[in-house]
Amino acid sequence: MALGAGSRVGRYVLRRTLAEGGMATVYLAEARGVEGFAKAVALKVIHDFLGTNPQFVAMFVSEARIACSLNHVNLVNIFDFGRHANIHFLVMEYVRGTTLQILRRYCRERCVAFPPVLAAEICAQVARGLHAAHSADLGGGRVGIIHRDVSPHNILLSYEGAVKLTDFGIAKVGHARTVPGVLKGKFAYMAPEQARGDAVDARTDVFALGIILWELLTGARLFDAASEVAVLRAVQESVIPPPNRVNPDVSPQLSSIAMRALERDPASRFQSARELDRTLTDFVLGHAQRAEDVSVSGFLEKFGVQELDAANRNPTEEPKRKSQRPRSARLLRRRKVVVAMGVLALASAAGTSLVLKKAPAEPATPDSTVAGAMETGLQSPAVAASFPSPPEHEPLLADSAAEARLEASSASLVIRAIPYAVVSANEKELGEVVGVRTFHLSPGNYRITLQRHRTRRTVDVALLAGQSTSVGW
Repeated sequence: MALGAGSRVGRYVLRRTLAEGGMATVYLAEARGVEGFAKAVALKVIHDFLGTNPQFVAMFVSEARIACSLNHVNLVNIFDFGRHANIHFLVMEYVRGTTLQILRRYCRERCVAFPPVLAAEICAQVARGLHAAHSADLGGGRVGIIHRDVSPHNILLSYEGAVKLTDFGIAKVGHARTVPGVLKGKFAYMAPEQARGDAVDARTDVFALGIILWELLTGARLFDAASEVAVLRAVQESVIPPPNRVNPDVSPQLSSIAMRALERDPASRFQSARELDRTLTDFVLGHAQRAEDVSVSGFLEKFGVQELDAANRNPTEEPKRKSQRPRSARLLRRRKVVVAMGVLALASAAGTSLVLKKAPAEPATPDSTVAGAMETGLQSPAVAASFPSPPEHEPLLADSAAEARLEASSASLVIRAIPYAVVSANEKELGEVVGVRTFHLSPGNYRITLQRHRTRRTVDVALLAGQSTSVGW
């Protein structure tokens, strides 16, 4: 069913699309009542092809039940859940503002450093919302809701200064078991135990929030790589530099708070979101010199409401190394990466090495998420049947022959950046490097720019086919 401006879903009238993912679309809508009553709400609607999938509908209903039981100033409220003409929908609080992901991108594009004290304040408020979920009582005692998808995409910032966590679509309740080897959430914001498919608890969300804090303080991506499997390996193995080593404007105290949240051993992290909240709040109280230092609304005003509204209506992501294949094929490929990831995790646990080959054709492990209604996670087997298979000529992971052909026809640019750098070639951004990373480019002359925080380095290089050239910083 096509839904456009003016369409009705129950007693709600749609105004425009706020965000769209592979599983659901979020609309700005109006709740209509008597005597001309109208209230702006956000309406989350399952896509038609998923509305007939019992497993996905059950997950959507579970999200509604979990979220509607939560009532906290730092969580997005749920008002209603219903079904209209075979359309399942969730009615949420409309937060007029932007996401932390868009704001972070906006800062980066304009070379605006994110104030460290404000970053601590935002993360403290998210931690309060997380603690409310972790300690929620659904009527039968404390159940412990684990979000499992804490990321900048799911943190909303209102123009009035509110900080709210949203999207409990893949939340885990109490002792409900997760299927071994199934990953739920965004790979770059997973805790090591989550990336391995192990049991998760409140400390898993603490680690994810630690990643967000680290990235706000440094302006860089913490776990960034050329493939999902490489990201998962980075989550478990890559060196995490202290934020104050990357950005000298970060105090050692705040840097140590971020590093404790990022301890790979859960026993060494903050043991609860409340503990992280109190530690960050103590820091803010000791370092904020004026109210403006912790004012979310004041910081947003610097960019202008109209500009941020325009960015929200075109929420393009930071450049990513994704192909331009149809979205359905990309999603199916990502599901298959989970198979490779599972083999990788098992081999790592057994202390063995392996070479990744093309994945088998059978459906991958079940999983699904609507990540902040902005990005799409993994799909269930029943959902996988709804998508066409990727082209036969395109393997999941390149085999050795394909890699050899690629190396022979292209030039390799090896970037060594400690602790990190944002790399551009002839003013076209290639991505971020934390440590060492190789880019395959067409032979030719390039001006390579490496930027870190407020400094940059520029190098002119000639790249030759089949050869490797290194640039370090």
